[in-house]
Amino acid sequence: MGQAAQHRGEVSAVQVHSTGFAQTVHQILLDTGLSPRRLELEITETALVRDLTRALTTLRQIKALGVRIAMDDFGTGYSSLSNLRAFPFDKIKIDGSFVKSVNAKSTDRS
Repeated sequence: MGQAAQHRGEVSAVQVHSTGFAQTVHQILLDTGLSPRRLELEITETALVRDLTRALTTLRQIKALGVRIAMDDFGTGYSSLSNLRAFPFDKIKIDGSFVKSVNAKSTDRS
């Protein structure tokens, strides 16, 4: 038996900072019958910086539903690694430009 298909969706800054977004996700799961384990929501780093506390609250609520959460394009915004540890991400996708800049800086030091 094959693995069930995973559904992905991108979350905007407006959505993640909306007070009712987690409830909306929950209602959609109920209405569609989709298993929360089959849903992965992607959020960009820049969507977090507007209000870290509100974003953290919303993402924790969504995670509690059983939905997977991925950070997309880490390294393009202003999040620090210490802020990142507080969020319940299942996956972090690092932007290629971030990796290149880290490699360039480490080469400059030698």
